[in-house]
Amino acid sequence: MRVLVVEDFEVLARSIGTGLRHEGMAVDVVLDGTAALDRLVANLVDNAIRHNHPHGHVEITTQNSGTQVALTVTNSGPVIPDNRIQRLFHPFEKLAPNRNGHREGYGLGLAVVNAGTQAHHATLTTAAPPEGGLSITVRFTHTSHPNLSR
Repeated sequence: MRVLVVEDFEVLARSIGTGLRHEGMAVDVVLDGTAALDRLVANLVDNAIRHNHPHGHVEITTQNSGTQVALTVTNSGPVIPDNRIQRLFHPFEKLAPNRNGHREGYGLGLAVVNAGTQAHHATLTTAAPPEGGLSITVRFTHTSHPNLSR
């Protein structure tokens, strides 16, 4: 079992000038050791940091509700038109080639999140506030992932 610690991303966040905050359960998100789940969580946080405004913020929220564990990652990035949100979960899709001043990545991060969500029988929901940014929530059930932290 691997533990993904929010602090793993603090160096990246600081180097870009982004604030990183966690609320909810323990700061650690305990994973079941599968590469797909590790990548899902890492890609959510990494995308939120990298595709953000300078001096923006990222918030990671975890909560336990009955038989579900929910992980929500929200950032203060650019405005995303409603008709583009779902396309971001397709391979090689980007909102814009140079939307954050960096030409890094191939548009695979959220496609990996989507594939990992499906592989783990989780649900994925998104919200894009009119002022900008993106909030992505992945809900796992305890029964399908008994090793998830409660």
